[in-house]
Amino acid sequence: MNKIRFSLIVVITTIIGISLASCEKEQLDAQTPVLGNKNSINSKSRHNKKSAYVGIIEKEVSPKFGKPNQTIYHFEVEIPFNPVGGVAVKLYEQATGNVLYLNMYKILGSYILDTYIEENGVYAYRYVNALTHEALSNSSSFKLTNSNVTFTRPNSHLVWPLGADGSSWNNRKNWHGSDEGSSSCGGYPPGQGTHTWQGFHADDSKAEDWNRCGGGDAGKSFRSPFDGIVRKAGWNPTGYGNCVLVEQTNQSGNIYLFRVAHFQSISVSEGQYVKAGITELGKIGNTGNSSGAHAHCVLYKLHNNGSYEGLGFDFSRNRTN
Repeated sequence: MNKIRFSLIVVITTIIGISLASCEKEQLDAQTPVLGNKNSINSKSRHNKKSAYVGIIEKEVSPKFGKPNQTIYHFEVEIPFNPVGGVAVKLYEQATGNVLYLNMYKILGSYILDTYIEENGVYAYRYVNALTHEALSNSSSFKLTNSNVTFTRPNSHLVWPLGADGSSWNNRKNWHGSDEGSSSCGGYPPGQGTHTWQGFHADDSKAEDWNRCGGGDAGKSFRSPFDGIVRKAGWNPTGYGNCVLVEQTNQSGNIYLFRVAHFQSISVSEGQYVKAGITELGKIGNTGNSSGAHAHCVLYKLHNNGSYEGLGFDFSRNRTN
C-alpha cells in the first residue's frame, strides 16, 4: 500500500506536533457526493436526526488547490463546546483509497489545523471525532486537489507518465516526443500530418506522439499525467482507437482534458479517480488509425460552449523523478 505522508507547519508556538492515526483503506462516505463550491456548511440549518452535533460550522479548506510540499492548507471548524476525544480531519485519497486522520487543535471557539500534504492526489475530507471517527455532521464531504500539474501558456507542465519502466525526464531510456525534432523516431510533430484541428472535440493541432526510439514500446505502461478523474475510456471510432480522456480542474475553475489514444488495452474506467505518475491508464498500442505503436497525446482546455482547444504541454517540469 502506498502510504500517504503529511507534514505540519505550526504557527502557534505552544503547539509542538500533530498526532496521526494509522493509515488505512476505506470509503469516505459512499452515499454522500463530494462538494464543490460551498464555503461552509452550518449544521444549525440541518434537521436530520442523524447529525452527531449541533451548532457546528464546518469551513472548507483554504486554499482548495495547491502543490505537494509547498501549499499550506488551513482546516477549521467552529464548535461551541469541547467534543470528548477532540476533533480530526479525515482525509481520503480518492485514487488509492488511503485514509489518514489528522488531529486538530483547539483555539478559542474553533478547532484548526495548518499543514502541507506531501502526496499528490484528489482528496475528499470530513471533520470527525478524533476518538470515534464519527462525522461531526451529516453534511457531504469536501474536496481538495494537491497536484504538481501546472496549466500555463504557451506550455502546461504535466507529470512524467512513462515511469513504470524506471524512466524519468532526466533518464529517458529512449522515450521521445514527436515535438522534439528527432528523425530517428516516428510520429508527427504538432501542426503536421494528422496533428491538426479535426473537429469540435478534436483540436489536435498541439498533439504529440510519444514512443521509444528503436522500438520496444508496444505494451508498455502509460500512467496518468493528471490528478483527476476519467471522463471517457473505451473505443473511439473516429481514428483514436482505444483511448482515455482524463479531466483535471485548476484553481480558477477551468477544466482541462488529456487524451491518450491507440492503447493496446485500457486499465481504467469512466468515473475513476487517477493519481498523476501512479495510476496506469493503459498499455501503449497500435489501435485505430495508427501505423505503429505509440501514445498519441493531446492536452485540451474545455470551453463553455463545449469545444476543446488544443494546448501545448511538456512533461519536463513537476516530474515525479
